[in-house]
Amino acid sequence: MKILRYGYFGEVLKVRIFDEDFCSIRRTYQKEEFFFFGKKIGVRNLPSSFTQSSILNSVMSRRNDEILKKIHSKGSQIIKRDDVDRESPVGCSTGKNKIILLMTDHLFIVGGAETRIVRTAELLEDLKFIPVILSQHNNHPPSQKFFNLTLDYRDPNLSSIISSWIERGLIHGIEFHIKNPRVLYDLPLFDWKNKIVLGVQIHNVFSLTDRLQQQLDHCRYIVSSQSDFVPKSSIVRNWIEYLPPPIEPLWQFKQQKQALFISRLSKDKATHFLNFVSFCRKQGLDFHIASDWPERSWQHHFIESLALESHQFIGPISTAHHLRRFMHKYLFIAGVGQIPLEAASLGFPAAVVSSKRSSDFAEPLIFLDLSNVEFLHQWNFVINQCPIENLTPNGQKFIDDFRNGKVSAEFGVSQKIQKLRTPEKLVKIYQTFF
Repeated sequence: MKILRYGYFGEVLKVRIFDEDFCSIRRTYQKEEFFFFGKKIGVRNLPSSFTQSSILNSVMSRRNDEILKKIHSKGSQIIKRDDVDRESPVGCSTGKNKIILLMTDHLFIVGGAETRIVRTAELLEDLKFIPVILSQHNNHPPSQKFFNLTLDYRDPNLSSIISSWIERGLIHGIEFHIKNPRVLYDLPLFDWKNKIVLGVQIHNVFSLTDRLQQQLDHCRYIVSSQSDFVPKSSIVRNWIEYLPPPIEPLWQFKQQKQALFISRLSKDKATHFLNFVSFCRKQGLDFHIASDWPERSWQHHFIESLALESHQFIGPISTAHHLRRFMHKYLFIAGVGQIPLEAASLGFPAAVVSSKRSSDFAEPLIFLDLSNVEFLHQWNFVINQCPIENLTPNGQKFIDDFRNGKVSAEFGVSQKIQKLRTPEKLVKIYQTFF
């Protein structure tokens, strides 16, 4: 059985069994229709949540319009950067104050995609664009320093609202940041592609249907951080924040005995939590976990299943700033994607937590070292799809060194990581298409 999910309207769901359509749901702006083997078997009114989204957007649209008009009229004069200590990685001016809409769904309090969106917005500002984030909900503090718009994507009038911005010249481009591609099905990209620049950054792996591929074909460029499963996509790995060197020296070994794991507390990260906690307990290490606070029932049950105590959670953090503040508190930093990258740039020993179960890969984590950092970078510091036979286990070596009162120089990769500051390929994309 194969379940295919599409957009909010049109054919929104299809179930196939043995290559035959079993059942499907189609949604118009007034009703939902249910089909069984191609025959309509039922109809109901459009759920009230869709009507409510229209009411909400009518209110939010007034605020959104005011923001866009203000940006358009005053341009860069109204940009006040909060992070004044950031250094610009690029010396060229490309954007000429063009307004680029970074459109995504939900921004959580912590997350790799959220960090990537912030890095992208910073880069666009350095290139003299004006980034504006459009989301359904933004609970991510670092991204709130930019201009933010809010819309409910279930609104049947969503396309008309954005089309109005385009027709009035309030935006010059849209870059879709896709974790879930659902809304992309419903947008008239064919009409928009000749009026503004359309681009995509992909943050997740999803089912690439024919309908979705047709939509992506209307975009000038497609960027992915680790996988090229979408044809004609450019791979742009994560890059680190542009901050001046810390006043204090980079991390130094001072007999630290505590590890720090940084991750979002979500179901797809459960294996990461398990692998990190298992490693630390096996090695007798104290540890902290930086994540969103558990709120849902499954989160509390999951924490109980790992026998985690509340004092082991320190809540969400801004990775680079927190590590600079507590430079010599932790023995090593663990996580995936952006986390080991930023930690290693500050001289910390950094470990990539495996996304695989122990039955598939015995090592719960792999430390960055001089022999593997370039390989792990090619896989965006995620141990999932990469060929694990190319990874040499080194966790026990790190612990043995620690117990002997040292940390070997091979685990110090900051100089190699420092080179990953400017995403040259992404800069070139912006220079080419805008």
